[in-house]
Amino acid sequence: MTLERHEPAVVTRGREVQAPGSHRSVSIPGRSRGHRPPWASLLLVLLASCTPFGFARGDYWTGISTGDLGPCPPVQFDVTIDEGRIGGSATSEHEWGATLWQVRGLISSGSQVQVETKTEDPRVARRTIQWTGSFNPLFWDLTEAADRACAKPRVVSLHRR
Repeated sequence: MTLERHEPAVVTRGREVQAPGSHRSVSIPGRSRGHRPPWASLLLVLLASCTPFGFARGDYWTGISTGDLGPCPPVQFDVTIDEGRIGGSATSEHEWGATLWQVRGLISSGSQVQVETKTEDPRVARRTIQWTGSFNPLFWDLTEAADRACAKPRVVSLHRR
């Protein structure tokens, strides 16, 4: 009869157990240090998105302005916000077809917004339009700068896409 010598198990990494002289390790059920439950990650994401900058960073916004069938047609905006910078595109329908606009702007520290739309389309009489408004993490409004061609300034409410 031979007696086997049993050596105590050694914890080597987190919650893994490895016997001395063995190259195999066995995991012990349960959580090891440094891991968080899945609901904790979701909670962190939700909390981060509830801040004004969390809502605004990298989000897509869309909206259609007011307008008429004449020289001031509605403008469809599709923009993003990243670190207070606004960028994207817009389109408007004219009697000759669609016009593509480049959208650029900034959000100031006081949540004031300044946006400029530009087009290279030679058929458009006014190729640059200035818009101003105020930012809100859920929606925001822009109003077109005064123009003699438009009876009423166009207004757009942008909402998250």
